[in-house]
Amino acid sequence: MPETATFDIKVQKRNGQVIEFIPGRIAHAIANAFKEQAGLPRESELSEMHIKDAQAVTDCVAAVLKERAVQKPFLTVEEIQDEVIRQLYENGFKEAGE
Repeated sequence: MPETATFDIKVQKRNGQVIEFIPGRIAHAIANAFKEQAGLPRESELSEMHIKDAQAVTDCVAAVLKERAVQKPFLTVEEIQDEVIRQLYENGFKEAGE
């Protein structure tokens, strides 16, 4: 997903500011977790397989967050982080979620 794509989901940052949810940020964070797990610098490129894996986990996270966003005005950064970790575990990437 492109960095600029947004959903109709609001996120409350730690400083209290409420912003639009950008799925590309989740994909980027997951990609960085895969790089860290592989011992690669953040500037390096991921394999095509890891890129697809990161996108698949991002899609799972976004689907869950869409459902939750219907129930309240915004989600917190902590809720999103917890869901990313949960989805990494559920999709077989436990090491990347630690």
